[in-house]
Amino acid sequence: MSGSGSINKRALFYAQARLGLDKARLVSNFFRAPRLICTLSLLSAYVVHISDMQVFNVSNPVNNGDHGSTFAGGPLVCAAAIAVFDKVSDPSFLAEVTKKGDYLKNLLKKKLQGNKHVKEIRGFGLIVGIELDVAATPLVDACRASGLLILTAGKGDVVRLVPPLIISEQELDSAVEIIYKCLHVLDEKSSN
Repeated sequence: MSGSGSINKRALFYAQARLGLDKARLVSNFFRAPRLICTLSLLSAYVVHISDMQVFNVSNPVNNGDHGSTFAGGPLVCAAAIAVFDKVSDPSFLAEVTKKGDYLKNLLKKKLQGNKHVKEIRGFGLIVGIELDVAATPLVDACRASGLLILTAGKGDVVRLVPPLIISEQELDSAVEIIYKCLHVLDEKSSN
């Protein structure tokens, strides 16, 4: 992608959607030069997934072969992108995301404290990591078998939680309960 080296640092939609940055900070940090917003990798179930947004410098346009898309800029996709941007630009929505992220981290700390394999619980907004002293894959697999989709991160020793921004506290409670009930697999794997 032409000029994409510096563009990755400006993944403003991902930053705003997942990390809960406010609109003023977003504008001051990322819109210093004219930009063109393009959607990539559309997910059919959601039409547009905000973390799949890409930003290109208008003064360095996209050239043939730099970008491909299935629905590229059709009316439905543009309407959905505007609706999503409006929603994640709403300060009250972002405040709720921050509140839910704090709730999730506090709940994890409360439920998982004292477990010998949990080294740290950290995160920003609704991106949360649980650092372990062993590989996270057995826990991820056990959670998936119990109906919770989570990922590994880092060097494979971090459980990464990235729930949807519209998740309820009840759903967060259920997710943490599944993680808590699956922790025993770490003892089984570390004793083998």
